[in-house]
Amino acid sequence: MEETQKSYEALVMLSCKTGGEGVDTIVDKLKSLVVERADLEFCKEWGKKKLAYPVNKEAEAYYVLFDFVSKSDFPAEFVRICRITDGVLRTMVVKHVVKKKKVSKRALKKAKADEVSDPAPEGPAENLGETASDVSSEVPAVAVQEEKA
Repeated sequence: MEETQKSYEALVMLSCKTGGEGVDTIVDKLKSLVVERADLEFCKEWGKKKLAYPVNKEAEAYYVLFDFVSKSDFPAEFVRICRITDGVLRTMVVKHVVKKKKVSKRALKKAKADEVSDPAPEGPAENLGETASDVSSEVPAVAVQEEKA
């Protein structure tokens, strides 16, 4: 059975004590690892950021975000390699999950009640004294109201 590819996101915090060249070396090493074993979507270097609390007695870290598609065994290997690499403070890998839009029961009941109480007109909009622009202007307002609910 062929294993499916899944989308992952990895955030790596690098030590600023290694210097600019050391950070570039580690980023290139990790980037080549991801390209070699997965499909790299993008790599964003967020740069140096101040930490909320000291991590390994360091107040700043260099952040790098990797977005890639791979088999399910690669993220564990990526974390393992990051742990043994000098200059990596923290690593976090998460799987992208596509969320389905949930519609509340209240919004469904309201939409059904609106359909029952206001049946659609049988003929064209001109017969009711409304213009076509009046009818179309009401439709987006209902859609926006349903999204908020």
